[in-house]
Amino acid sequence: MKLRSVLMYSLGMVLVGSSVISSKILTKAMPVFLVNGIRMLIPLLIFYFLLKLNKEMLPNLSKKEKIILFAQAFVGNFLFNILLFYGLKYTSGIDAGILLSFSPAFAAIMSYFFLKEDLKARKIVGIGLAIVGIIFLNVLGGDLSASNRLLGNMMIIGVAFSEGLFIVLGKYNSKKLSPYQLSFIITLISFILFLPLAVYEAPDFNFSAMTVETILALAYYIIFVGVLPYILVYSSIKDLSGSQAGVLSTLIPISGIALSAVFLKEPVSVLFLVGSIITLAGIVITME
Repeated sequence: MKLRSVLMYSLGMVLVGSSVISSKILTKAMPVFLVNGIRMLIPLLIFYFLLKLNKEMLPNLSKKEKIILFAQAFVGNFLFNILLFYGLKYTSGIDAGILLSFSPAFAAIMSYFFLKEDLKARKIVGIGLAIVGIIFLNVLGGDLSASNRLLGNMMIIGVAFSEGLFIVLGKYNSKKLSPYQLSFIITLISFILFLPLAVYEAPDFNFSAMTVETILALAYYIIFVGVLPYILVYSSIKDLSGSQAGVLSTLIPISGIALSAVFLKEPVSVLFLVGSIITLAGIVITME
């Protein structure tokens, strides 16, 4: 495992984790499909420019490779962002950060089934602890008198599943396609998926009423969530196993939690910390 690849992948995960903050701001200010349509369009143009700048052509792909790329875009961009935005309507950024801790467990399980990587006893124990921690968070970590919070948390668990599957699928084409080729293709497919409903929502949205905070959050979401993580992840994942990539994705919840506490001023209760520690301990145990 190359140190440079570890550092690049880690930074990519931290940036993905920071999407909890920008998404929390944007979900209150813009329609879900419209904001994601814009978020895909601008990076798509950037990746196209980078392809031309590096004189890279898109290679011929087999049917299986095309299916895997579509699946990556669907779960890693389309489903991920829909569940994240709608989930954050009902739950807190810190809740989301903690529940995203489950993505390494999903990645480890799917690496076992799809990549035939060993699922050792310590990983099984770690996954079990993560499940206990998540149950603890949902039952004791907050006020469940509002069923919307549970609904939001279930959506965020869906985000974690999408991220785990995205990590595993990313191993398939990472050696045949360059980082820019992968980024362009995934973003193009994602843009096409978001486009119909983005066009539907656009006429009813007042762009002139956007605040400075919304514009800055959108700009951050586009560049630091929509562009840089793709380049960092696709430049490094070929040197990592599926389980190693899954373990490093623990940086998603860690950054999400820290940034939610600092920038969103969300309180952290003692019970919440206990559930968080159980969940994160389960993830750490899976590290090799």
